[in-house]
Amino acid sequence: MQKMIKNQIKHKIFSRQTTFQFLRAYYIITPVFLLIELLWGLDFRVPFFLTSPLVRYGYYALCLAGGVVCYFRPKTTAFIAFFESIVNVSLVFISYGVAYFDAMLAVAEGDSVPKIFTPKGVLSFAIPATICVIGFYHCQDIVIRKIKQKI
Repeated sequence: MQKMIKNQIKHKIFSRQTTFQFLRAYYIITPVFLLIELLWGLDFRVPFFLTSPLVRYGYYALCLAGGVVCYFRPKTTAFIAFFESIVNVSLVFISYGVAYFDAMLAVAEGDSVPKIFTPKGVLSFAIPATICVIGFYHCQDIVIRKIKQKI
């Protein structure tokens, strides 16, 4: 009985429909994340280092545009979430890799070690990374199946 209840809860929480509704809402509330970043300096939407404000706000605009498309065309949610996850993870690896190598160069030149992984930075990484994993794993089979149908 207990196992059956756990399976039902798991199915309800992680159902495809629930996940897609969550992802659409996450994209639509992007302006809220931007406001939080501007007011309090907490970054819950962009888990990588973007020093250029133009590029950063452009990324926010693309995420919001993806949310609007997902809202009006729900069938696109899987594709948008899948490809946004790939872009996001790629940028995370590149930006943290660059920051790590910059820190190693600073140490090699005798400078102090810059703080890369602060508690605020880890939080800024953890929330979007979790969303990326959810988006990627819940959407990959749909995207792959649609691509195979086109081939």
